[in-house]
Amino acid sequence: MLIQVVKFIANMALVVGAAMIIYAGYIYVMAVYAGDNTSKANEAIKDAALGIVIVIFSYAIQRIVTQAFLS
Repeated sequence: MLIQVVKFIANMALVVGAAMIIYAGYIYVMAVYAGDNTSKANEAIKDAALGIVIVIFSYAIQRIVTQAFLS
């Protein structure tokens, strides 16, 4: 039960991270016309990528710890 909840939360976090990268890409593309949001878009892409990496590593650590205790 707990494993399924953690898996669901990790999947939702990955979806949100992917959506944030898409949104930041949109801001970056639209910044060509406005010219003032490029740094904001770059920062958003970096933050979203960092969030995805953190989610992946935390899920991997959770799986390792769970397997070590349950086996």
